[in-house]
Order: sequence, then C-alpha cells, then structure tokens
Amino acid sequence: MALCNNVTPIYTDGKKNFQASSPDEVALVNKAEDFGVKLKSRTQNKIIITNCMDVDEEYKILANFPFSSERKRMGIIVQNTVTNEIVFYLKGADIVMKDMLMEVKRGYLLDKCDDLSKDGLRTLVLTQKLLKSEEYKEWEEKYSRAQNSMTKREEKIAEAIGNLEKNMTYLGVAGVEDKLQEDINKSIENLRNAGIKIWVLTGDKAETAKCIAISAGIKETNQEIFEMLNITNPEEIKNKIEQLSEFIKNKKVVLLIDGVTISVVLESMTSTFFTVARDVAAVICARCAPTQKAKITKLLKIYSTNGQVAAIGDGGNDVGMIQEADVGIGIVGKEGMQAALASDFSIEQFKYLEGLLLWHGRLSYKRSAALSQFVIHRGLIISVLQTVFTCSFYYVAIPIYNGWLMLGYSTIYTTLPVFSLVVFFLIII
Repeated sequence: MALCNNVTPIYTDGKKNFQASSPDEVALVNKAEDFGVKLKSRTQNKIIITNCMDVDEEYKILANFPFSSERKRMGIIVQNTVTNEIVFYLKGADIVMKDMLMEVKRGYLLDKCDDLSKDGLRTLVLTQKLLKSEEYKEWEEKYSRAQNSMTKREEKIAEAIGNLEKNMTYLGVAGVEDKLQEDINKSIENLRNAGIKIWVLTGDKAETAKCIAISAGIKETNQEIFEMLNITNPEEIKNKIEQLSEFIKNKKVVLLIDGVTISVVLESMTSTFFTVARDVAAVICARCAPTQKAKITKLLKIYSTNGQVAAIGDGGNDVGMIQEADVGIGIVGKEGMQAALASDFSIEQFKYLEGLLLWHGRLSYKRSAALSQFVIHRGLIISVLQTVFTCSFYYVAIPIYNGWLMLGYSTIYTTLPVFSLVVFFLIII
C-alpha cells in the first residue's frame, strides 16, 4: 500500500500532503500510515518509507506500470537498497487479478471481494512476486527489446508485462468507501420528479453499484431490480430483454446490467435493448469501460425520443461520455479536472445540478422560445409584405426591399430591444 502507487508526498509549512491522480491511492497510503508504514519521499527513481520500527527503508524503482482503464491494474518493481531484494507489486480489480493468482486462492478472493462489495466498498486486490536477480535481468532484456521495437510495440510491451504478471502471491483485499456528496438523495428525487430518466454508468462491481444506487436514492423502495449479469449468449440476452419488456408493464423496475453483457448487447441487439431500456425507471451499468460509456451515451441520443442527453462525470474516465452527450457537465472533485475541462458546464457539487437543470435550464428554455418567436415574427412581417407586393404586381420577381434595407431592418429590429434594456439599466444605475 505504501510502495505500489503513484502518490507523491508534498511538504508545505512542515505539513505533509499527498498528491495523486486518484483519491483511492491517497486513501490507501493514509491507511498504511495508520498501520505504521509511512511514505516519506518519492522521486522518479527512488522511494523512501518509514517502517513500523521507525526505521527508514530506501527502494529503487526499477519499473513502473501506471493504471489504465483498459488494464484495470497498476504495478511497480522495486529493489531494496540494503538487502537488494527485488519485488514486483501489483494491485487491481478482482475481475483481472483473479486470473493472475494460483487457482486455490481465486475462490477465497472472490468471496472476500463480494463481502466488501455488499457493504458498498470499492475493492482492490493486492499481490506481490519475489524476483531473483537473474529472473529480473532476463525479463528486463525482453522488456527493453519490446520498448525499442519498431513494429507492434504496444503488443510486445503488453506481452512482456503479461509474462511477469503470473503466479502472483495473494496479499489481501482493500475496500475503499466512495462517500456520497451531501443532499444527493434530494437532488436525484427532484430530478426524477421532473421526468428525467437516470442512467448510472460506473466501473464498480455490480454489488457495489447496487448498494450505491440504493443509498443514493436511485432505486426507490417500491421498485425492483432486474439483473442481467455475466451473460454472453445472445439468445439468452434476447430472452432476458423479452422478460424485462413484460416485467415493466406491471411493475416499476431498475435494470442492473454489467459490462460483459452490455458488450454483447452493443454488438448484436442495440435497437431491441434500448427500445425496452428507455422505459424502465433507471438503468445501472456496472463494470462499464470508458469506451462503453461513450457508446451508450451516443446510442441514447439516437433512441431517446423527444429528449436530450446530459452526461455528468467527475473523472478522466467520463470524458468520452461527456463529449458524446448533448450537454456535458463536469464535477470538480478529488478525481481531478479532466471532466470539468471537457464539459459544457462545470459545477463543484452534484446538488448544484438541480439548480442548473431545473432553474437555469428552464429559464434558458423559456428565453430561447421567446427569442425564436421574436425572430419568426420579424421574418413574417417581411414575408407577408413581399407576398402582397408580388400578388399586386402580377407575380413579378422583384423584391420590395433591396439588400441593404433588408439587412438594416433585420439588424435594427433585433438589436433595438436589447439596447433598450441596456439603456434602461444604465438610467437606473
């Protein structure tokens, strides 16, 4: 927890703060300090930690594999400068980490992850692998050749790292609580009462997503959850969609679907699924990759009748989804500024979404409607006069007004009300 991360300690006025791209990593490093292992300093090539005996340990960073949404894991190879012991640490999501452990440990791992997920925690599997000096040198040569390859470089690098990520030793599972922001239940309830359908696209496990949906008020007490999890057979998915179609006729339903199932849906039965899913009370997509988020948002724009799609996100994984939506809204939070910078509107808390959509959005709609009527009225005046003139002069193709007069009329007629308001406010001031 103290070594396998990309956290950098920053000292300001004698106080230590951690900087990282993910708040989960900061939470794990803070927890490691509670256990007595402190991250003291970090550079590009070296990490110094203070162990439980209050003795500093220095580690040399031999290789670092950052976390990515495709890999769903991050790893680091470090060498103790005193003992020269080389250790490969790897942490990541259970869905990918279970295949890197010995088979006897997989059942135990999944049980522990399920227990933590039911409590609404985001799980992270921690593993390690001791490397002999010769074993590391042999791997380093393969990795260096892959990095310097002129063809299929990414594939060769992934293959070299994959050869190292085998027969890992299980260390434990960490559960990180994803705290809800204040007044989120009230905001979601008001959005639902306004007739807005809510889709939750998350990379968390299905059990975690279900718990968060209940605690956040996305699922009401009188609603039932219809699950479509880990289904790869298209025929079975088709039968499930038919069951869902019959189910929603009599009851209010919240659909829970995972990334494995949604990938098959997006390939073969997009129209059938979205035609049914748009009528459910809410949809929760768990284990959703960033590319799937963007694709689902794009398809919602196609299949949502008489509606606009707004995407709300707070992390880099939500950028594609935000850019695909009709309106992108980024939340400035601990996940960073990527979502806020890529969005049309930026807010600091989720509860501000209520005012943005239900108050400012309503006023914007009314003002746009009034302006459109104003423009239509301006055009009708010109059109009616031109029609009467043409009929009176035996339908000759002669304009009643020349170009400059038309341009001047349109400009003055449109800008006069605006300037009158400006003059009015200046007089008051």
